[in-house]
Amino acid sequence: MQYKKSRYNYFVPYEDNQTIVYNFYSNYTSLFDEDTLKRYNEDLLTNEEQEELYKRGFLIDSNRDELKEIINRRRQENLNSKQKLYRIWTTSGCNARCFYCFEKGVKVETMTDERCDKVIEYIKGTINDGDTVTIEWFGGEPLLNTHAIDKITTAIKEECKKKNAKYNSLFISNGSLITPEIIDKMENEWNTRNIQITLDGSENAYNKIKDYYNPKKHNFKNVLDNIMLLKNTKIKVAIRLNYTEDNYEDILDVIRLIGPKLQDSNNVIAYVYPIWSTLNDEEKDKFISDVEADKNILNIFKEIIKYNLNTIKKLIRINRKLTSCKSCNMYSHTILPTGDISKCSESFNRLYGNVTDGITDKEGYAYWSNRDIDQECKDCVFMPICQGGCEASKYINMPKCFAYKPIIDEILIYYVDSLQNK
Repeated sequence: MQYKKSRYNYFVPYEDNQTIVYNFYSNYTSLFDEDTLKRYNEDLLTNEEQEELYKRGFLIDSNRDELKEIINRRRQENLNSKQKLYRIWTTSGCNARCFYCFEKGVKVETMTDERCDKVIEYIKGTINDGDTVTIEWFGGEPLLNTHAIDKITTAIKEECKKKNAKYNSLFISNGSLITPEIIDKMENEWNTRNIQITLDGSENAYNKIKDYYNPKKHNFKNVLDNIMLLKNTKIKVAIRLNYTEDNYEDILDVIRLIGPKLQDSNNVIAYVYPIWSTLNDEEKDKFISDVEADKNILNIFKEIIKYNLNTIKKLIRINRKLTSCKSCNMYSHTILPTGDISKCSESFNRLYGNVTDGITDKEGYAYWSNRDIDQECKDCVFMPICQGGCEASKYINMPKCFAYKPIIDEILIYYVDSLQNK
């Protein structure tokens, strides 16, 4: 059999004159010594070595087109009509005032009963037999308008039952409004399977950043207590640790605080997420400008792993993706409290219709699913894990490439170190 080298092999110098080889398509890792690397580069590998590298995806069939496979699989995922996602803003209002919020300055709108009715009719008209229907409750803070959640959930669950469709929900929340009663609704009425809650640092830093309107009632301790309530449910909790070059020590402190309390939980994870809202145009494709601050992420990873709050592979995000974002699915909607329809919550000002008239800008709406990938992305070794980057980056000031690109070598070294130490 004739082999060729995968276009997604990536090489990083490692200790003892070895070289890490990671394939971003197959997600396999190997270590080459100097002699193996030389023979690989000169196409002088033995038959046994070729067979082993073929199994791991470093060598592939000579007539295989990996990029075409990725693009075709991406198209299938984007056009999957059985997966219906509705990201519904119950309100654009919030009980916190985070400095980095991308909705800063947006007029506060709350979904009324009349708009709920329109949302219900619109969604019902898009559900088909056998679909999987997911509502992601968003805001603002979605729990400021539980009436809308109750009303829409009841109607859509009933419609799903009629059409033999599965129904579930997710929440993006600051976690301050969770109560035992809310958890009961999540588990028994709203079919909630996941909730994302942000912690921006330890107590003082968190309270300063969140700047709640009612800090005596809503604060770090209140949110941490609510996470502990959720810990004992079947709802999976993702704690998002928003990281900038300024809050490194605070992020470590909060991990060390919550780690012992949550390390035995099977349904709570933590992950680190970059904040880019303050980037200027020159820094648009960077996570943050300070490379040392970038590298501090590795220490954050180590603390998260130390307390069993995530797996290394998921944390460092080097697994192949099927598409760049769930917003790129043809049947994914962002429904604003006004009833307007967008594709992505980050670029929510780009409207493609409304729940009364449906999708009026069909070409603009379909572009998210059908657009060709930029040539620079097609030629990029990171294509399988980035999938052409963030579509919203074309419209707002946020990075196109994946956040950890500036330190990918350090991340792969960290990953191989972890494998070596098992």
